Amino acid sequence: AVSITARPLARAPFSETATHTKQAAVLVQAGAGHGSGFFITNQGHILTNQHVVGNAQRVRIVTAGKKGKLIAQVLRVDTERDVALLKIEDMPDDLKITTLPIQKQWPAVSEDIFAIGAPKSARLQDTISKGIVSAHRYKYKILGTNQDFIQGDVPTHGGNSGGPLVDKYGNLVGITVAGLYMHEGKRSADLNFFIPIESALKALNISVEKPKKPVANVPMSLAQ
Repeated sequence: AVSITARPLARAPFSETATHTKQAAVLVQAGAGHGSGFFITNQGHILTNQHVVGNAQRVRIVTAGKKGKLIAQVLRVDTERDVALLKIEDMPDDLKITTLPIQKQWPAVSEDIFAIGAPKSARLQDTISKGIVSAHRYKYKILGTNQDFIQGDVPTHGGNSGGPLVDKYGNLVGITVAGLYMHEGKRSADLNFFIPIESALKALNISVEKPKKPVANVPMSLAQ
């Protein structure tokens, strides 16, 4: 069983938290290709797309700032929702993991959103792109099955797949998964789609638990 302890939602503007937020993102390398991902637990669990890992049982992980190069095992995949759960195999003692607050409510249409990943080249790891929510798409067919997507005009490219989508405060709201391209020159049409985070967690059977409330230290009453 894999569970995430819910964290209070961030409320500071993303410009103030961007440096910290992007520390959660990682580069995922499988075979000759690469994609993106992000930490969801302090135990080394990572989310990405299934199409990023393909049929691999193990993949290479490069943490933010290229500070660590690690190996992760592919624990679970869901091909219809196109999500995969990974876990770092040998956790270094000095590995510092950043996780993000989870916002299950979709950002409203026209709200700012930010994608973090490695577009086009692994050398462009830690790239942040900005856009807005263009539409909420329910039961929309783009990857072979009807699924729910957040549509946005955030510029994304190959290599962004699997990376985190955050709202204007840096809360995790989705995962980059696909985009449409203009026929001429294969240029991005800025019609991009993101998996809502709640849907991704459900597909991989990952629960979000409320933090345990500390027991108040109440003194025992004196006998009368």
